[in-house]
Amino acid sequence: DLAVIRDRLGVLQKALPQASIHFAMKANSHPEILTLFQKNSLGIDVVSGGEIKTALAAGFTPDKIIFSVVGITIDELKLAIQLKIKQINVESPQELERIASLSTPQNTVSVAFRMNPDVDANTHPYITTGFRENKFGMDPSFIPELKKILKNNPHVKLKGLTLHIGSQIMDSAPIESAIAKTIPIYNDFLCDGHSLETFDIGGGIGIDYENIDLDAENKFIGQYGANISKLLGPLKCEILCEPGRVLVARA
Repeated sequence: DLAVIRDRLGVLQKALPQASIHFAMKANSHPEILTLFQKNSLGIDVVSGGEIKTALAAGFTPDKIIFSVVGITIDELKLAIQLKIKQINVESPQELERIASLSTPQNTVSVAFRMNPDVDANTHPYITTGFRENKFGMDPSFIPELKKILKNNPHVKLKGLTLHIGSQIMDSAPIESAIAKTIPIYNDFLCDGHSLETFDIGGGIGIDYENIDLDAENKFIGQYGANISKLLGPLKCEILCEPGRVLVARA
C-alpha cells in the first residue's frame, strides 16, 4: 500500500525537515517502493554492490547513495569509488586503509566514521549494535590511528561521523545519548582541520507489532525529530538519517 508509505514519509519529513533522508534498502527493495522514494527526492542507504546497482536502476544518482556495510569487498569498494557516491561509512581502520589504497587524485573518496557510543538501545539484544562489546563501529580509542591514516592519504576525505545503535528502537533517549557522546568527537575532528559536513544518525526506528496505533507512532517520530534537531542544530551540518522499517512495515 504505497499510500501508507507516503503518509509515513510525510510524518518523518515534517519531524526532520532539515535532514537528508536515505531509505535503508535492506528493509524492502521492491522497485515500486524505490521509485516512490526516488521521486520524492530521498537518498538511499545500501549494504552491497548489488544494492548499489539496484539503486541506480531505480533512478538514484550516485550523490544520493550512502554505503553502510561491514566486510566490504574490494570489488564493491571499486564500484562505489568509481561512481563517486555520497559517502562510504567506515567501520574500522582496516577498512579505511583498504579504501585509501584504492583512492587516487582522480578518484577521491568521501568517508564517514561509524562511531560506537557504548549505549544501550533498549531493544532486543540480537539487534543492538551500539554497545562497546558489539562488533560494529569504533570507540574513541581508534581516533589516533584514524587520523594517522587520513594524514597519509590525502585523497580520502573525512566527510562526517555516523551512528547506528540498533534496530526496532521505540525510545529516543538512547539515540539522543549516542549523539551527545559523539558531538565532542565531531568537534575534535573539526579542530584538527577536517572539513566535516555530515552527521549521520543512522536508522533503527521501530514500530509496535503488538498494537496498530499509527497516531502514537507518528507522535513518537515527531518527538524524536524535535529532540535530534535540538541536539544537532548548533553543529550547522547536514543531518543524515537512514530509516527502513518505520517507513515500509505498516504498508
